[in-house]
Amino acid sequence: MPTSLLEALHEHFGPPRRERDVVIEYRPEGPWLRTWNDSTAWITLEERCQSDRLVYLFQLAHELVHTLDPVPFGQASVLEGGAATYFQHWYIRERLPFDDERRSHWCKSEDPEYKPAQDLVASFLELDPSALRRLRDAGDTLSLDSAGTLIAFVPSLERPIADKLVQRFEDWRKTCGLV
Repeated sequence: MPTSLLEALHEHFGPPRRERDVVIEYRPEGPWLRTWNDSTAWITLEERCQSDRLVYLFQLAHELVHTLDPVPFGQASVLEGGAATYFQHWYIRERLPFDDERRSHWCKSEDPEYKPAQDLVASFLELDPSALRRLRDAGDTLSLDSAGTLIAFVPSLERPIADKLVQRFEDWRKTCGLV
């Protein structure tokens, strides 16, 4: 696993609450955080990641955010899903030495199910770029369920945005007609 990716992850979000070994599997139906226990997290990435380092790093950057404070599948918040998407795009754009055309393609790739969540997180981070790290440093998770907690960390955050960020990502996608 690339050290620079882990360093960037911890710089943005702080370290995981529990150190876990990360096992990466390749399957046609990736990417996703498949399961975890106290010592190990299993991440599934698409098979094409085995032969394309840029796609590997793009997918891994997203899934590693989910290993910080894992929650059961379907329980991640819009904040967590959007933060994972925000981070993967940031990492490709800011930290990779790939040729500009390939990097530019992945920086602009927009999954219609994740882009709105990414945009909500971007608007949150514009108010306070350190908010996610501070939130986790205080003991909260990226899948917290209190809009009030988000507003306590970033008082200028508007309540309607905070309410969206704490919704379960899967429920929010359905409400927005994204699935």
